[in-house]
Formats: sequence, structure tokens, C-alpha cells
Amino acid sequence: MLTKNPFERKNEQAMPQSSPDSLPSSNFSAKTLIQAGDRFYKERKLVEAQNAYQEASEIDPTNSEAFVKLGHILLVQGKTDAAIAVYQKAIELNPKDIESYNMLSSLLRIKGKRSEAIAVLKKAIQTDSNSVESYRLLGLLLAYEDNLNEASNACNQAIQLDPNYSLGYNCLGIILTSQGKLDEAISTHQTSIKLFSEKYRNSNLDGVGDGLGLAIRYYALSLALTAQGKPREAVNTYNVALKLFEPDLLRILKFSPNSPKASVKYFYRQVPLSPKYFSTLHKQLGIALKDNGQPEEAIFVLQLAKELFAEQNNQEQVAVINNLLKEIESTQ
Repeated sequence: MLTKNPFERKNEQAMPQSSPDSLPSSNFSAKTLIQAGDRFYKERKLVEAQNAYQEASEIDPTNSEAFVKLGHILLVQGKTDAAIAVYQKAIELNPKDIESYNMLSSLLRIKGKRSEAIAVLKKAIQTDSNSVESYRLLGLLLAYEDNLNEASNACNQAIQLDPNYSLGYNCLGIILTSQGKLDEAISTHQTSIKLFSEKYRNSNLDGVGDGLGLAIRYYALSLALTAQGKPREAVNTYNVALKLFEPDLLRILKFSPNSPKASVKYFYRQVPLSPKYFSTLHKQLGIALKDNGQPEEAIFVLQLAKELFAEQNNQEQVAVINNLLKEIESTQ
């Protein structure tokens, strides 16, 4: 339980003292401050939005909405520890807020606390057995822990609850790749792409994350194609993913340059991939990109392969990757 806010307001001067939009301290209700924070966020004024939500949480410490929105701002700014504490407070105030459980589990995973993240998701499902997102996130984490049967059950449960849930198929495709069921994995990833592509085309999406969402699906498909021994198709699919991601990266850089999302590596880490199954696939994909004359892309993928091998303490393969990286860098 929190006894105080886990962060300090460092930009008081960013809050002029003249109107509800500029938030004179303590003169407005939490609801008014939250509404102002929403406007600031829409205008990409993250510091002002954070201050508004924080002020709302101080004026009304029982307002779970203020903590949820504050947690999101902190997450966007890369303040992971503070965001974790805020989402924990939001759950304490509103134990039925499934979104906070899901966000908290993702942050705990980022911090390497996978057992805690799994426990949070199981609590979310216990709270709401119809939460498709909780089942998907649980499936991915269980797969990371090499519990593939339970992982598959969780993702299938998400799809059963919502047959049009694109990310559910993406989750299942990753697990099928881990299980070596490659034809089924590729078909499942293609279903995920089809479902999301229809939504992407039909809704005129134009926000940060839209291209990223489709890119993640193509990226996962490229790994399944790599596993199937189809390097040319894998590289072509991976390049589609990169092309989709690039406009989003530019928007993210403009929106929040200090965000952890403002990095190509963020693209690769969107989905928790088990080192046991995906280290070699990244190595193979990196080599295929190198052979295709894409040294920069090869370096990124090989660096991730190196991280995955390092997680397994496989120093022999880490050395192999280092030699590959040196070879590529020497030709640039």
C-alpha cells in the first residue's frame, strides 16, 4: 500500500495559475483536473498532464481514475517504478479495474518480475473471467516460462471469448512456433494480420501505435517463416513490419522523445519471446538480413539474439553473435 506519491513534481513552473486549463493548485475538483489532464495529454503536453493527474490524486486520494491516468502518463515517460506504484494504488482503490491489473503485469514483466506478473494476471482473471486481454498476457508469460500447454489454453480462451481478437491469434501463433507447429503457426499469424488489417483500414486510425500494432504481427510471422526454413519470405515479411513501424516511430519521437517507445528496440520487445525458442530464430533472421544486404537491420536483430542467448547464459552463442556483428560492422 502506498503512503505517499512515489514521485516528485519537478516542473511546477509548467502550471500557470490563471484558469482551469492551467490548474491553479488545489482550487479545482479532481474531476476538473482530470478533464484538464485529458486535454493536456491530447495536446501532447505530458508534463502538464502528469501534474494535472497528480494534483487530482492529491485532492481526492480515493479517485482511482486519477491514478490510472497518472500511471499511463508515467509509463509513456518511461518512469516504470513510479507507474508500478501508481497502478498498485489504482487496484487498491478499485479492485475490479482489470485494465490496471493488465498494465501492472506488463510493467512487472518489463522489470523481470515474471512470477509476480503472472500472479497479477491470475488475480485479474479471478476478478473478471471474461477479460480477453488478461488471458492473452497470461498466455505469453506462461510461454516465456516454458509452460506451453497452459499458455496455449490461455490464448485459446481469449480467442473463444472473442473470435475476432487479433492479438489472441498473435499470442497463439507465437506459442505454436515455440511448439514447432509451424504450418499452424503461420496460418494463425495470417489470421491475426487479416483481422487487424481490416480494422486498420476501416477505422482510419491515425494515432501512435496503429502501425506498430500491425508491424508486431508481421514481425511474429517473420519468425515463424524463419523457423520453417524460408529465409527469403521471412526477410520480406520482416521488411513489411519495419515499413509499417517507421511512421509510428517518428510520431513517438515527436510525441515523447524520452519514452522507451522512442527506440527501434522497443519494436522488438513488444512481445515477450522465450529465449529458449527465439534466440536461434533471431540469429537466423539476422543472418538472412545480412545476406540480403541490410546490415543495419541485421545488427538490430542479431543484438536481440545476443540478449536472448545471454539470458540463457549461452556464452558460446554470444561469442558467435559478437563475431557476426564485427563482420557486419567491418563492411560498413
